[in-house]
Amino acid sequence: MKACSGHGDLILDPFLGSGTTAEVALSLGRCVVGFEIKKEYCDIAVERIVRLQEERKQTLLSFTSLADDKGITSSSSRGNKRKRDEMEFDEKPLQKRSKKM
Repeated sequence: MKACSGHGDLILDPFLGSGTTAEVALSLGRCVVGFEIKKEYCDIAVERIVRLQEERKQTLLSFTSLADDKGITSSSSRGNKRKRDEMEFDEKPLQKRSKKM
């Protein structure tokens, strides 16, 4: 994935399965569209993606808190809360679409 796409590129996974490709793509800063016909696998993929988002958000908050405690300023936190907020994840809820068969 690193060799064939760049940050922000769209990755299409027509056989989403449990979401491994989606998880890797998101962790590398890619956007993902995936298709899966089995609801069980969709549920697993959503759980993985939500867990990844929560872990990344917690890591960002921990780093920011640690930097603030140590009085460290970085290019993303030099007295500008707006820039720090831009680094946080979009917290819009995931929408699940499933076709009843």
